[in-house]
Amino acid sequence: MDFVYIINIMNKMKYLKKYNESVISKDVIKDICLELEDLGMRVQLYACSEKLSINPEDYDCISIHCYINKYPIEWENIKDTVLRLKNYLGDKFISFYYESGVRYIHVDNLDENTDINLIIGGFNIKYRNK
Repeated sequence: MDFVYIINIMNKMKYLKKYNESVISKDVIKDICLELEDLGMRVQLYACSEKLSINPEDYDCISIHCYINKYPIEWENIKDTVLRLKNYLGDKFISFYYESGVRYIHVDNLDENTDINLIIGGFNIKYRNK
């Protein structure tokens, strides 16, 4: 096996939760999102009901909002990271919306077969916090 391939697998595996783990870590989410920040995306966590929350952990529903400051990005460039976020959230995952132009579009079945043929300006993932 190629050494780089093994390192890539190990990096992806560190986000797997233990069998009985149910707590979602904001730090792990931010760590996964570092790849998005490298592509020029800004990542913010909010309570679903209000964007002014200083401590989103106090709310039942959290929104991971990622958006581009300058240039939109192709789905293929962020797909793996988005799927890694969804897999980390597990059964606490609620929904995924992506921004196309001036509107957000809901994706019913977010998985490896999801094909978005548009340039994306941002996306929003919601998950249950409690």
